[in-house]
Amino acid sequence: PTFDQITLSANTLASLVEYSRKMLVQGLPNVEMLVRGDMARVLALKLDEVIINGSGSAPEPRGILNTSGIGSVAMATNGAAPTYAKLVDLIKEVAVDNADENAIFLMNPQTEAFLRKTAKVSSTDSVMILEDDSIAGRQVVVSAKVPADLTKGTGTGLSAILYGNFNDVVYASFGGLELVIDPYSNLNKGMIRLAAFLESDVAIRHPESFAAITDAVV
Repeated sequence: PTFDQITLSANTLASLVEYSRKMLVQGLPNVEMLVRGDMARVLALKLDEVIINGSGSAPEPRGILNTSGIGSVAMATNGAAPTYAKLVDLIKEVAVDNADENAIFLMNPQTEAFLRKTAKVSSTDSVMILEDDSIAGRQVVVSAKVPADLTKGTGTGLSAILYGNFNDVVYASFGGLELVIDPYSNLNKGMIRLAAFLESDVAIRHPESFAAITDAVV
């Protein structure tokens, strides 16, 4: 057997919200719970973004698209419209490494809309590339955090399409979510601050479990 090692370290993800004490005592529903829910959502969205496309430059973890060793399917020199054949090639990139188990497609809403309007085989075909939330029998998941602003050659505004086994994404949390309430810093203005801190990291166990198109014109 061959062994490898993945190093994980605590990277700080933080969020800060201010609201007035009058809003707190008068607001219905409970303002503090409403704010906490919003903060949890934005933290989760940022985690999605980092897992997909984190730069790897501290303090941001390295995401799937920037991980060395993942498979790649190129559309064209300056990008091109995704085709059914290219999406099948994306599946093949993962399957040839015996990593296709539980794999899914991940794409942004722009790509989803394009594939739902594009014929699978030819312009006369009534079957679209994406129907019933699957492509070639593989599930399709949509996230606005999949980048739609990539560049290649003279092509701009290009989208990424990911395929892989997301069970091979390692997410580490150090100590859980910390909430800090500060009623003092802006006391003279009657403002309360609520901050959230999350120490976490992301790593990919097996890069061969993923493949990506990064130059789709949609």
